[in-house]
Amino acid sequence: MGAILNKDLNASDILKVSPEECMVFEDAPKGIEAALNAGMKTVVLTTMHTADEFASYSNVWGYCKDYSDEKLNGLFGQEL
Repeated sequence: MGAILNKDLNASDILKVSPEECMVFEDAPKGIEAALNAGMKTVVLTTMHTADEFASYSNVWGYCKDYSDEKLNGLFGQEL
């Protein structure tokens, strides 16, 4: 998991934003955990797991079925 955490933090460094300003899209519990450890919020893609499997993570901001889910439109104040 350390490699995943470092990858998340490297991405925020490259983008010049703090981890708290990042939103990670992830479909695996370990990825959600890595984002949590990095201090990042997540949107869970329920492609292979159910929303219930992510209930224990405090950094989950929302759920969607995949990247074409209409819930993503307007998620950040603008249509994607």
